[in-house]
Amino acid sequence: MYWSKSFKIPPIADTMGRNRFFKIRNYLHAVNNLEVSDEEQKRDKLWKVRPIITSFHNAVLRLPREENVSIDEQMIPFSGKVAIRQYVPRKPNPTGLKHYVLASKNGTILDFEIYQGKTTNFPEDVEKENLGAGGRAVLRLSETCSPGTNIYFDRYLTSITLLDKLREKGISGTGTTMSNKFPKVGFPTDYELKKLGRGIIKSKVRDDNKVALVRWMDNKAITMASSAHSINPIHQCRRYSRPDQQYLNVPQPDNEFMGGVDLLNRLIAAYRCYHKTKKWPIRVFEHFMDCAVVNSWNQYRSDCEILKVKKTDILDLIGFKMRIAEALIKGISTAESESDYETFEPISRKKLPGRPGRVSLPPAEVAKSKGRHLPKAMDIKEAQRCRNPDCTRRTRVKCISCNICLCVVKDRDCFIEFYN
Repeated sequence: MYWSKSFKIPPIADTMGRNRFFKIRNYLHAVNNLEVSDEEQKRDKLWKVRPIITSFHNAVLRLPREENVSIDEQMIPFSGKVAIRQYVPRKPNPTGLKHYVLASKNGTILDFEIYQGKTTNFPEDVEKENLGAGGRAVLRLSETCSPGTNIYFDRYLTSITLLDKLREKGISGTGTTMSNKFPKVGFPTDYELKKLGRGIIKSKVRDDNKVALVRWMDNKAITMASSAHSINPIHQCRRYSRPDQQYLNVPQPDNEFMGGVDLLNRLIAAYRCYHKTKKWPIRVFEHFMDCAVVNSWNQYRSDCEILKVKKTDILDLIGFKMRIAEALIKGISTAESESDYETFEPISRKKLPGRPGRVSLPPAEVAKSKGRHLPKAMDIKEAQRCRNPDCTRRTRVKCISCNICLCVVKDRDCFIEFYN
């Protein structure tokens, strides 16, 4: 649709043709297939996209670690043929490539590991432990966490053995779990808890005071295991009461740091790069591009808070993504040919700023790349308004890259001033 007559998008259509775009995407590769040995292909099922994964992984490892993080499964949507495809029920995209993600509360990826069966990079010293793939994934991701970190996860990853293994590394763990894993603890039944009312909390602590089990009644009973918390800390959550026909404050055990990966999934799903394709490397490439954008946006918002930028001036996610696209399109475009200047149509004095025909200013990221900006004297009858904010004069000199007019005269050099 970007190239169609009815819905044409000039910044995209004028930069690259439709056939060229699809041809590049068709031949997009991260590695040379002929240079990868058969042994390496058997050892690493993700060899086709390994440079992309390695590049993104090295970037997230440089991010500062937080005290409270969460681990959960994330799906890379793909329903085509691939040996490591998984089906995980109750996920928004249940079919695709599964990977375990370590994320902060605001949805920033701090570490990840893609599941590829027996060849997954799990710690070798715990293969014989009764942890399962999920527990081993938590231990793998905890390797990049410093002692004193609190990790939160869901019931598919939680086990007492995992909590003990994390405690040996100086890391505490908290997660929901299934009550049938602890039949001899002596908790009240779901029916008994329901009679006591919503918000009731019961707890049991192991004899060595290292692990606590907490059972909380909401719409249904929820069991949590933790090596960091017991009942406390408790905060209030809002729940709607049908008998009272109003919202009530209900006591709830603290588990506010669990939703980091869910928030990440929601941000990616809002503006996902999605093309119909039968090639799983393309889908993996697009997924990690989306992850990189979300990580960058979270870092951008943090920087804006530190610099005390007004909320109205902070870009939302779609605005941030469009800013990146604009910088990439204008940043890599080549200078116009001589024929482009021959067809240059000056803007009439009667046209106001913002009307069709006015050339927008380049993004600051593009303007700072000084090596690509060169002045060009235009053979036009009527001089154009200088686009330097501090200048109100007119000129016949134009930047061949940004297509905007700037003064280049003896007493004032708006061209140098603008790009500095």
